[in-house]
Amino acid sequence: MTDISFTVGEKSITLDPPTAPTQRPALPRPIKNRDREKQDALRRPQAAVLYRRLRERLDGMSWRECWELGAGDDEWAVGPIVIWLRSHGVPVHAEYDTSAGETRFYLVVL
Repeated sequence: MTDISFTVGEKSITLDPPTAPTQRPALPRPIKNRDREKQDALRRPQAAVLYRRLRERLDGMSWRECWELGAGDDEWAVGPIVIWLRSHGVPVHAEYDTSAGETRFYLVVL
């Protein structure tokens, strides 16, 4: 705590040091992205399915195999699901296989 002294004059009072306003400016509230929240709610169970399957197969899975996991689900998209997994700390490695002509996905084993 700092000491404050004040001087009383005939017509004014002087504070030393001058007081700062006690209220801080309001911080802006974070903007909720409802579309992203909806996509995350959708991706979570899809990512769990892909993660379990990748764990079962140490040799990885091709893009087509990953896509077939969600056959019949219009919202299933392998790329965004892999991005969701990575953003939640799951080490997924994607590598383009030139001989097969498609991307293969692997879980990185540490």
